[in-house]
Amino acid sequence: MSFKKANQQPAQTQQGQYSNRLSNHASEADHREFREDEPFFRQILESLEDYAIFTTDLEGHISSWNTGAENLLGYTEEEIIGQDARILFTAGDRQKKAPEKEMAGARKTGSSLDERYHVRKDGSAFFVSGKMFALKDEKGKLRGFTKVMRDITHVKVLQETITQAKAYAESIVDTAREPMLVLYKDFTVNTANRAFYKTFKVNKKDTEGRQLYELGNGQWNIPALKALLEHILPNDSSFNDYEVIQEFEKLGTRTMLLNARKLWRVGNHTEMILLAMEDITERKQADAFKNAFIGIASHELRGPVSSIKGYAQLLGKRAQKAEDKMAAGTLDKINRQTDKLTEIINHLLDISRIQSGKLQLDRVHFDLNSLTSGIIDEMQSETTTHQLIQQGTIPKDVYADKFRIGQVLTNLISNAIKYSPDTSKVMIKLSQDRNKTHGIVTVQDFGIGIPPEDQANLFQAFSRARNGQKKKIQGIGLGLHIAAEIIKEHGGKIWFESKLEEGSVFHFSLPLSA
Repeated sequence: MSFKKANQQPAQTQQGQYSNRLSNHASEADHREFREDEPFFRQILESLEDYAIFTTDLEGHISSWNTGAENLLGYTEEEIIGQDARILFTAGDRQKKAPEKEMAGARKTGSSLDERYHVRKDGSAFFVSGKMFALKDEKGKLRGFTKVMRDITHVKVLQETITQAKAYAESIVDTAREPMLVLYKDFTVNTANRAFYKTFKVNKKDTEGRQLYELGNGQWNIPALKALLEHILPNDSSFNDYEVIQEFEKLGTRTMLLNARKLWRVGNHTEMILLAMEDITERKQADAFKNAFIGIASHELRGPVSSIKGYAQLLGKRAQKAEDKMAAGTLDKINRQTDKLTEIINHLLDISRIQSGKLQLDRVHFDLNSLTSGIIDEMQSETTTHQLIQQGTIPKDVYADKFRIGQVLTNLISNAIKYSPDTSKVMIKLSQDRNKTHGIVTVQDFGIGIPPEDQANLFQAFSRARNGQKKKIQGIGLGLHIAAEIIKEHGGKIWFESKLEEGSVFHFSLPLSA
């Protein structure tokens, strides 16, 4: 008599000796016949070091144990033979009768497949893909079971990580305040978040499974938007801040900013598109109102301020003739304050022009060296605290708006003086870039520097370094913003380096004349 297992050969011990516990009813002759194939089975089973293979009797007591089982579960053959295989299950699975159910399944159908956590000798748990086979003799009588196990903990961890990441991403999308859609590659809507349903006053039935271009009143059926979306998946690209002004069903005319990114679903290798939307209608209206107010207010203020300045100068001359020092001094202060007010008004006018796209440049070819020298001479006559030192030259003219570049230079040198109150010099250097296509102007001070947390926003409107505000250095935070916009309009660059208590170095570049 020889034993056979449904669909698979029987397992063996680490030494290749099959335990008598395999069958309490088989004779020595029966075992001798079975062991004639022992070297063949030993070769197979001992080569499977990554697989735990063991056999049990009908009650679940372990009767053979291969090298893979020792490697995976930590028990030697001497320790485990005769033990109840239930010790390999977690306490929770033993309470749920998982071992008995597994044997019952193998007894009924010939095999039983399961994936669950098992326990090693040291008590650590690991995730296993296992299959139990019914072991029968040649007459079909059940003699025991064979269990084959493989450690797939890394797969389980990966699956759990992916599941958690998916749930995390979905929760972010669903709780985001901006409307979002996830699109299949044919632009059919896979999912939409709550903000989308709330913003556009629609439901899932009207959205999921439908083409983007069919939603609502066809509001997204925009040729330019189609072209952008069709470019994303084939080219692994994205787009940001695409502005759409459209008539939306149930909403009326709205202005939307759209952003799109490629998504990759790992499980089924699906390419998808995340389309995010932001309603900026109110913001655009507020900006338009603000710009209109700034423009009108600035224009209306220029007249009265100019009149005040004129009258103050006239009265100042009379006070000087009358040798009224108190009146002359007071009128001089009024004159200086109106100059500051005029500067603020001019800044506001520039901001209004920049934001409305009406900043006009009167470009001419001119020598930047001479312009810089003239501005330095003028500013040097007005300051007694700092020495303004010019270095280097630019061998070619630049093609730019002379007045606007002078405005940038004046702002940078003025800031260098203001923000270095305890030092005595400012360096102004002129040079070329490496390719000799751009002239570079550098203004360096040795003052208080700019805190790292303020550097990223320094060129934004109304942005100021906090340490300057603490030292009560005057300014409204518009000069650098205007300077940056002027250089940008010329096709140049503006940048800086700064360290606290060591000073700042500002640079800007301009294309040289051909």
